[in-house]
Amino acid sequence: MALNEVGIPYVLIDCRSLRDNYGRSDLYRLISNALLSSLDKLIDILRRVRGISIMGNVVEVRWRGREQISLDELFDRLNEKRIVIALDEAQRLRGPLSGEVLNALAHAYDFDRNITFILTGSEVSLLYDFIGIEDPDSPLFGKYFHEVRIDRFTHDESIDFLRRGFRELGIEVPMSIIEEIANVFDGVPGWLVYAANAYIRGAGAYP
Repeated sequence: MALNEVGIPYVLIDCRSLRDNYGRSDLYRLISNALLSSLDKLIDILRRVRGISIMGNVVEVRWRGREQISLDELFDRLNEKRIVIALDEAQRLRGPLSGEVLNALAHAYDFDRNITFILTGSEVSLLYDFIGIEDPDSPLFGKYFHEVRIDRFTHDESIDFLRRGFRELGIEVPMSIIEEIANVFDGVPGWLVYAANAYIRGAGAYP
């Protein structure tokens, strides 16, 4: 993964599991899971943040009650060190709370200089719609961003991509499985990553 090669602490928020009309509890559960995955790199910050509790292998970001923490506040605290926050399939954040998320991103853009945001999406038009790059009413309208487009891979490139990814993780995967994933997902980078992750999590199963 490119984030591993950068050498900077990162939080990967995987938005693929969000339902269309997700609620605040869904969003904060997603963020809690992402912070747990990066706990070893961020525990020095997180253990001092009001609104975040760490109990063994559980991180809870409180979204209600006396100790609730807003996204703005969370980003401000994470800004204590250089960090990358990656939102995978960010177009899934469209919905009832999209305004809250966009306002928090705009706040961090203006005030949290140590945070770099990476937004990825396999549905480009929906991602643009979420960001609102052409919408004067969007909090992110007019903000500078750098776009990287990844075209569909050839079959050979898909095979090489999967082999390298599994190798980086130290996982031995039969070539027949790699071939099958490449054939089924036809060179779409996001779906190749999704299938590979599903295979790893499911000990041999993928959608």
